[in-house]
Amino acid sequence: MDLIPRYSGCVGRFILRVSHRVSYLSIEGTFMGFGIKIKDEELRILDHLEYNPAVVFKQPYGGYLFFLVGGADDEILSWLLKKIVILDSLTSKHVAYAIFARNFKFKMHIPVMWDSYKWNRDIKSNKQTDLSIEEIKSFYSVTELVKSGKCGWVFDGDEINAITYGTDEIARSFGVMGDLPCMLIFDSIPKRNYEVFHLNQNNLQALIPILRRSIQSLVKRPTYISHMQTIKIVTQLQLERSRIQSLKYDEYDEEKELSIIREQYTKPINRLRIKIRSALKNGNVYKVISAFSDYSNESNIETHIINEVIEASKINKDILSTLFRTIYRLQTYSTNYKWPLEEPWRSKYVNVYRKYVRTLQSDLSVNPDLATPDQCIKITEILISLQSKIIEKIIDPLPYDPTNETTVQKLVDDKKVEICKRNEELNRRKLEIESQLENYINQLYEQDQPSFIECVTREIKKERIKSTTKKLHDSAIMYADSWLNPETIIDFLKVIMTR
Repeated sequence: MDLIPRYSGCVGRFILRVSHRVSYLSIEGTFMGFGIKIKDEELRILDHLEYNPAVVFKQPYGGYLFFLVGGADDEILSWLLKKIVILDSLTSKHVAYAIFARNFKFKMHIPVMWDSYKWNRDIKSNKQTDLSIEEIKSFYSVTELVKSGKCGWVFDGDEINAITYGTDEIARSFGVMGDLPCMLIFDSIPKRNYEVFHLNQNNLQALIPILRRSIQSLVKRPTYISHMQTIKIVTQLQLERSRIQSLKYDEYDEEKELSIIREQYTKPINRLRIKIRSALKNGNVYKVISAFSDYSNESNIETHIINEVIEASKINKDILSTLFRTIYRLQTYSTNYKWPLEEPWRSKYVNVYRKYVRTLQSDLSVNPDLATPDQCIKITEILISLQSKIIEKIIDPLPYDPTNETTVQKLVDDKKVEICKRNEELNRRKLEIESQLENYINQLYEQDQPSFIECVTREIKKERIKSTTKKLHDSAIMYADSWLNPETIIDFLKVIMTR
């Protein structure tokens, strides 16, 4: 009887061979040091292969290259695979590049655990697993991907087909669907034009020398160093502006902070009143009872008062529930739809008015005013007032501490003043940064900008190869706005359309 390796993955699975019959023995656990490998060059191209055009580059560069490869362009992908190490070395810290391919296949390689045994490849056919780049990149390694069960049990040589839709998105935005496969060339600050270099067997061999000479020419430009330093300052200022913006209190953050103070310093009996008032707005008697249970040890309310409030809640449950739903619907009609209302909202509003509003306010006319939302808003205010009166009458028997409420209100008011002062200071700092940003951005446009496009097109012409100049239109600006992270080009792009 032999015990030999058969499958790989997070759970070891072996063939138990007995008298030429095969059965399976499942062994829980992992093998020490065991994993699935892919070749270094394939790992490199996976690092540059992008799924989402909105999150490509994390810092500004002296130029940008987008390789766009269609589904049938296997030869171009093979070439990129062979040249990926050279591209990494060439571009270095000066030029950034990303590869967008509809799909890219790479093989998984499984180290042999025992030299004396070989994989039995005759009993299986090659398997391919389709996964998005997004899924692949979310895992720490290909081994983790296999462990997750995404690939099932794998053999040496099985393939993963990495799928990305970024190619079509970018190609459509930049108007180059008919130019695939191609390479898009951009300057450090996008101008109205960009360059399209067509990738085919006739010019591929010249591309690496062209890029090498172009990047050397770019770096040697007299203004290159100062230009990049200025862009980095702009980046830092923009990050600081974003940080300041995140520190500011908006209306939601302010109310959240004030609610914490109210909750922290309000005495239990007053917190109980707040909870019951909130429950009654929905006509929810169960939450009223639950609130009494939550504060039973702290509020010390007499039993007959509790029973009185619960009984009143039950009696008014239906009208409070109707008020809540009617108020919500009226607010929706008055604020979310254009008046005069169109069908089906017109008929629905009339139905709510006749069935619920007139039941609650019988002195209203039979038909509502459908010309403007004014009557709807006025009725809503009347119903909210009615709702409040019913609720306050129900909770009136409950004790409360007015002194405590005064103290809490003072704490809340003090916090409001503090938040206001803080926001004013942050606004002052933000205005200072925006003034500096404006100066640096104007400086970038006034000085001689080293153009990566010019460097590349000059070298292309030397090789007697044609490229195409295209204009940066609105949808392309939207992409450039996002992929030149972190916000560096956002302010620059605002200036493009005025120059």
